Amino acid sequence: MSPLRPEKASTVGGLGLMPGQVSTPGASTTSDRKRARRLLYEPVSVSATTCTRRLRAVENVLTYQQMTTFPPADHPVVRRAALEEMGLSWRQINKLLDEGKLERVGRGLYVWKTAPPSEHRTLAEAAVRVPHGVICLLSALAFHGLGTQVPHAVWMAVRRGSRLPRADWPPIEIVQFSGEAWTHGVEEHAIEGANVKITSAAKTVADCFKFRSKVGLDVALEALRDYLGRRGRSIDELLEAADACRVRRVMMPYVESLA
Repeated sequence: MSPLRPEKASTVGGLGLMPGQVSTPGASTTSDRKRARRLLYEPVSVSATTCTRRLRAVENVLTYQQMTTFPPADHPVVRRAALEEMGLSWRQINKLLDEGKLERVGRGLYVWKTAPPSEHRTLAEAAVRVPHGVICLLSALAFHGLGTQVPHAVWMAVRRGSRLPRADWPPIEIVQFSGEAWTHGVEEHAIEGANVKITSAAKTVADCFKFRSKVGLDVALEALRDYLGRRGRSIDELLEAADACRVRRVMMPYVESLA
């Protein structure tokens, strides 16, 4: 059988090119030559890795659009790791900062600008910064409405022997608790989407007597007077907290005189 003549052989893409043949200048248009090269040299199938990368790129774009259109108002205080878990890249985070939709309030700590701040935002920021800490003493007094103290920093308790946190914002005053004083009377409150651990009102009063050398005896007495004068106060709960802090003997004379 005689071989096929070149003009009757199969061509690539209808361009008159034999497999492996490169067109000469003037033989076809520039677009035809580019199309021929794609058909000859580019693989038809796309690898799974490429597909995954393209899907992630699409997801990142959708996440960014969702965050900019409907930012999470119930979680205004977030850490950078949480933003990355949402699917935002560092470029998108920086873009949100440049656009004024996100504000960096500390190292790795951000606040959505769309959410109005509450009076306890610094407590939420401290809880996000130090998730293992417990709001206590002067900050807990202000939260429960006991006394007239306006703390200049967020007072937080950590377990004795644990690693002391370092934070540029918010300013934090650290005290160390141990034993029953660490575990007793801890409440959890949702503040601006953050799970904030705060000592109860009775435990806070007992803590003030325990740390009276730090906060002052006058502060402890003012807190005790306000606690005993409020509706729904519990003497039993107060004495249980005093036992946990080992200050019952110190507190009892004041409780008997003020109750």
